[in-house]
Amino acid sequence: MTMKASPQWDDEVDLLVIGAGAAGMATALVATLQGLNVRLVEKSAQVGGTAATSAGTLWIPGNRQGIAAGYHDCVEDGRRYLRELAKYSEKADLRLRSDGRGPVLEADDPLGLLLTSHHTIVTADLPRAARLYTEILEGEPIATSVDPVTGAQSTYIRLADTLLEFVTPVADTALWARVAQGEDYYLGLTYLVNDTQAVGAHLDSVGVQYDTGRDGEVIIPPAAGFGVQWRFVQSLPYPAQARQLPAF
Repeated sequence: MTMKASPQWDDEVDLLVIGAGAAGMATALVATLQGLNVRLVEKSAQVGGTAATSAGTLWIPGNRQGIAAGYHDCVEDGRRYLRELAKYSEKADLRLRSDGRGPVLEADDPLGLLLTSHHTIVTADLPRAARLYTEILEGEPIATSVDPVTGAQSTYIRLADTLLEFVTPVADTALWARVAQGEDYYLGLTYLVNDTQAVGAHLDSVGVQYDTGRDGEVIIPPAAGFGVQWRFVQSLPYPAQARQLPAF
């Protein structure tokens, strides 16, 4: 089997959407209606993604648009369907836990992960970088902070159940040099864990390089972490209630 060479092209847009499924096409449409220059790319010969094999419909029980139109789904039926579809769903989505519990520590997890705290994006232009998430996708800024050592400013934005940290570095630093030409930099992920010392001990046992921060956090640098930074902390850098999800 021979593969055709991909066409070479160079284009600059406000928003690049990868995947022409229901979510990708909706994102591209809304962004275009908001005035952004959008390019939507799809690797297959047809658009629609998995929604194309479901008669183009998506079941979202209890959504406000359906209720307004007179369709009253039973939310509990939706919960039961998802639990049977994926037995791990209650662990994956806090909204499916009938008792409202928080993160659950898995006994056999050597890292003691509780949840993904946030993704970190470094930018020299916060208003421009955050516009997609706040003005277009209606994300909510929930906290700001300043690193007492580097002086870098962080702004945390909640988008559904995902938290994004936008870091604006101080001029003439290594991070600033990385983004000074206007290209944002995805730095990495931060996880909330039960015990950072246990994380360090496990990484030592498997020979993974890491650094220890001033507050005891464990940091795997990009060079040892497949090109991105992995950070493990015992406390959240924003109000804990920001992790609470709306009722499903």
